[in-house]
Amino acid sequence: MARQRRLVIPYCAHHLLHRGHHREPVFLSEADFRYYLDNLRSLKARFHCKVHAYCLMLNHVHLLVDPGAEPRNLGRLMKELARRQANYANGRYRRSGALWEGRYHSSPVMLDLLLPVARYIELNPVRTMLAKQPQDYPWSSCRQRLSDARRWIDLDRAYDALAHDPALRARRYREYLAGPIAAAEWHHIRRAMGEALRHDSLRDPVWDEHAAIAKAVARGDVTRAEALMREHSRIARQNMQVALRQPGGVDLPGVQLIRPN
Repeated sequence: MARQRRLVIPYCAHHLLHRGHHREPVFLSEADFRYYLDNLRSLKARFHCKVHAYCLMLNHVHLLVDPGAEPRNLGRLMKELARRQANYANGRYRRSGALWEGRYHSSPVMLDLLLPVARYIELNPVRTMLAKQPQDYPWSSCRQRLSDARRWIDLDRAYDALAHDPALRARRYREYLAGPIAAAEWHHIRRAMGEALRHDSLRDPVWDEHAAIAKAVARGDVTRAEALMREHSRIARQNMQVALRQPGGVDLPGVQLIRPN
């Protein structure tokens, strides 16, 4: 049976999700994160795409990318990114086999959802307790949005509309990140990506499991948290076990896992 063609719209941002094979880690060191980002930066120029936001987690990546005039450039960018990272990881760690879980997943993002989706992407480390604040996490676009220093992402129209003055615009976006989030907003984003993840129906178990574990830890319900972790992927299980047993967190590649108060 032929695979269904992706819906890719020119001059439109797309929320992209690419997971590690069997949800195993993709990034094992700071060098791994840096290699991916270096390639993302160079390939976006090569394929004339705009990268509005990104977040590299341990076993998956979120991107917000506009393919520009040529929709096929989105697939070309993602294919080359995946190929380079797989070759790099196989050589560095003397491994073989697939690094990625098949195809990446894509959902078009209309103008009124650009800021909500960017926020959703950049809050990933906070939801999974890898950072207290989104700007604390070094492997997302959040720091670039909040500062002009060493910026290479492309600011989208919705972000630009926050204010003409860069400092005021950054302050308003920081307030937006910290502000309340309507349940309907995240449901809409997750539903859109869920439709791209057809085999997962309208839910992505990774998001649900992270949320359930985080709530159990916050309540101090160690028994419930450990029961959930037994059902969770290996990397999340390892991280959450450390969080439960260490008073101050543990150093991971470029991040610190935060224990809830």
